[in-house]
Amino acid sequence: MTRSNDVAQHEEHRASRLWRKTISNLNLDLSTFLKMVKFALPPTISLSIFQSTIISNTYTTVGYLIAVGSVLSGVLQPRAVFLQTMMVNVLVISLTAAVATLAMWSAMQARRHTTVPGMGEGYNSSASGVSGVWLFFMIYAINSLKFSRPGLKFACVLSSIVTIISQTYGAQNPTMEASLTLIGHLYGAIMTGVAIATGVNIIFFPLSCRKIVFKDVENYVEGMRKVLSAQLEFMHTIEDHNMFHDTAEASKLRAEVHSLRGVHGNLYANLSWAKKEFAYGKLDGADLSTIHRLFRKAFLPFTGFITMTDVFERVTKAHGWNLHQDEKRAAEEGEIDEKTTVDEYQHIMKNLHKPFGDLGHTMNDALDHILLKLELGKHSSNIRSRRNDVETPSNEKEPGGAKFADRLQEDLDAFYQRREAALRAWCVEQGIQLASDSFQSEYSWLNGGTDAALFKTHRQRQLFVLLDIQLLMYSSGLALLHIVEWTDAQSASGKWDRNRLLIPAHSQIMKWLRPFSQHHDHGDHLNMENENEASNEVHYGEAYDSRKNPDHLPPENRAQYIGIFLRKIASALRSQHSVFGFRMACACMSIGVVAFLRDTQDFFVENRLFWAEIFVAVTMVRTSGEGGFIYFLRICGSVIGAALTFPIYYIVDGKTPGVLVLFFVAITAVGWIPVKRPRFILLAMLTAITNVIVIGYTLQVDRIGEKVATENRQKYYPIYLLAPYRLAVTMGGIFVAFIFTFFPFPTSERSELRQSLGQALYLAARHYAVVQETVAARVRGDEGDEKLKSSPGYRLEKERTKLLSKTMLLVAQMKSQSAFTRWQIPIDCKFPKKTYDSLIGCVDRITSYTALIGCSSTVFAIEGDKAHGEWRQAFKNVLTSVESSHDQITSFLCLLSSSILNAQPLPPHLQLPQPYGIVRVMQMMDSEILGISHIAEPGYAGFAMLQISNRAIIADLQELTELVKKLVGELDFSYRHVSEKSKEL
Repeated sequence: MTRSNDVAQHEEHRASRLWRKTISNLNLDLSTFLKMVKFALPPTISLSIFQSTIISNTYTTVGYLIAVGSVLSGVLQPRAVFLQTMMVNVLVISLTAAVATLAMWSAMQARRHTTVPGMGEGYNSSASGVSGVWLFFMIYAINSLKFSRPGLKFACVLSSIVTIISQTYGAQNPTMEASLTLIGHLYGAIMTGVAIATGVNIIFFPLSCRKIVFKDVENYVEGMRKVLSAQLEFMHTIEDHNMFHDTAEASKLRAEVHSLRGVHGNLYANLSWAKKEFAYGKLDGADLSTIHRLFRKAFLPFTGFITMTDVFERVTKAHGWNLHQDEKRAAEEGEIDEKTTVDEYQHIMKNLHKPFGDLGHTMNDALDHILLKLELGKHSSNIRSRRNDVETPSNEKEPGGAKFADRLQEDLDAFYQRREAALRAWCVEQGIQLASDSFQSEYSWLNGGTDAALFKTHRQRQLFVLLDIQLLMYSSGLALLHIVEWTDAQSASGKWDRNRLLIPAHSQIMKWLRPFSQHHDHGDHLNMENENEASNEVHYGEAYDSRKNPDHLPPENRAQYIGIFLRKIASALRSQHSVFGFRMACACMSIGVVAFLRDTQDFFVENRLFWAEIFVAVTMVRTSGEGGFIYFLRICGSVIGAALTFPIYYIVDGKTPGVLVLFFVAITAVGWIPVKRPRFILLAMLTAITNVIVIGYTLQVDRIGEKVATENRQKYYPIYLLAPYRLAVTMGGIFVAFIFTFFPFPTSERSELRQSLGQALYLAARHYAVVQETVAARVRGDEGDEKLKSSPGYRLEKERTKLLSKTMLLVAQMKSQSAFTRWQIPIDCKFPKKTYDSLIGCVDRITSYTALIGCSSTVFAIEGDKAHGEWRQAFKNVLTSVESSHDQITSFLCLLSSSILNAQPLPPHLQLPQPYGIVRVMQMMDSEILGISHIAEPGYAGFAMLQISNRAIIADLQELTELVKKLVGELDFSYRHVSEKSKEL
């Protein structure tokens, strides 16, 4: 007995361990489970209510479309997004139903005028022809809209279902009453499904966009914490290890920065929806916007930490330290011993260990303080005790305390003072003699005064790296200080003391009510004049205005404006959206034509071939690579859905209550995919829809009877035949969609990727030009107040933010397109995927370093004390008088963009900008301006970061040029004779 109990306990323990392991692998928690249930509730409710006599008598043979409509309503979307989607669904489906009614009336009129009195109500070629034309036109219009407005995809799929079914039967209905009954049933069933999904979305486990944004803010804070921790770990590691060899800590730092960039993008995408929601809480839309703006200020210095690993990689490549001993080549700056350089950098890191560790600890507490004040994360449960527990003075400077900002400011000041000690230690290690009470020194970078010797030693670059690291750390702490001060001010004002009704701004409500429009801010409000600066007139460059049309002059009268409108119509008809809609219509008609021929019309309806048309509308995509991936998912979804119908139905012997329970369990399990793997949501949708059209139809027949179920001229099949028949029909639709993705010509990700790359290079050029103009404005001191909409600084900041966001989104899109190229069927030569991936990486790095230049230039706009004022003014004067290479870099990026977009070879003998050119010129103009005596100046560190970033951009630009030249070639007609002997050599 004891032995059997031990065996039973062992088996129970084993089962419990297996269950826990499964839960852990699936990352299944309560929130995930509730979302899975939420995904399964609408179709389950839809099938359940059809068992009601009222519902079954109302919708008869199309009752299962209630569940289809509920699945395609997107119930898992956040509230504001879903409600707008629901509003769009109602509008588009209602319009589609009205047009479908007109189409069926047209078919009826064609039948009436071509039918001889006394003839039967059979096939009519005129009615079929009219229905076919209407079907083609409606599918074309719906899918053109679907591609041009991706947010309307659910509405367009549901509209396609209404269109296909109505026009298929519209050609056969003998009376208008029958057509009106059919369209009423279709419209009512789908709208009922949308209504059920709406109720579930709002009532069961409601998810607001504000909750998502709060989670994004929490993830953002934790992301900054992880980046800070990874940065400190990396610095501590290279105190004793070779930093020129890749380490696990360097890889971790890159991974954490990449993760933070993803969270930054999510917050940017979700913020606009959160500001449109009515809510009961503490943080309103203005607070959320301020949080995003402050986080954006912290984003650049935190992600800039990755420059350390990049600098070391570039130094390694420059000196050939990543090659074998016999392959090592001389560096650009001359032969430098690797071990000596490693020792020097290790000394630098050891000197920075203490100040960075102390400030890092305080910055980590600052992140806790931010979460406490915003009442987010694991700290929110302790917020009340933290605020009230102020009996001892020490608690006031702890996270959540009233004087924590003072502590952070003190530690930042201490760090700033201690940076001079690190600089002095570096000078001592380099053998540079300094005065005892200052940085005065006779050491000169000129090393003999020749231009050839300028910057030929790695010392100046090493100093720049040291200053860059210190400035990034200080800037990160300063950004956190601004967030802390803002949260403290909001909390002290009493604004966050209690919850209140939060009403979105009028502009946000109007944007929510206009889902079809493209909300562009043309910047008209920027022309407002500031009362205090009314006498200053600012002239802006042409880049601030809308782009010119090289084929047309600006309109001058009303007739020309009408001509512009007509030209837009013509442009829309020849656009990619229109081409895709036409291709989709051809694909649907290749199947739908069977329904409009005398010999095959009955066969089409009896075997439900319209579901093949519907799956064409659901599955077809524009590009061939994405199509291969999508079709694979949809085939898997259809097969899995058809296979699941057998256990769902036969385990309970077809008893309706049991079938509904198992259906709910199965769809709940499928719901894990859209919750945890949103990329594969199509797999879940197709699995659910295939289940619905098989199980739903079977339960529908069981409820209304076989006689009523076959009144629509569809044959009745038991489920063991219905499931494979439906699977065969849907697979046929997927196959047709696959064919028309390639016929008559494919649109590949390869060409799309090339176009996206050209656009990204142009955006990078614009971004670089805007940032360089920002640097120039800050050096000149005429940027103005960025908070005033009439100031140049405001417009520059707005352009920088917009271009950085656009470029980051386009880079993510290019990476997705590059991944999809693997799914494209190769029919000719290989695609140079590695080259394009390298190009994408170069664009990404150029964008990041360009943003860092803008971040580094903030020190030029800060007024210093009198001790530093003289050098600061002299530095600004020299920097202003130096002709920078930024125009050349912008021109190069534009040239590369044009070459890639048009697939044209590059001009020969391109002269790239020289690295550190501005350093050489400045030192020639004033040999003391960048001397050792001034390395502790506030603006010196900003200039160092600017030069490191600019050097990295030029290096990436050189790599870009070579890669583009590899793709498109060079316009080089030169030639040289090559002898056999030289070939052998």
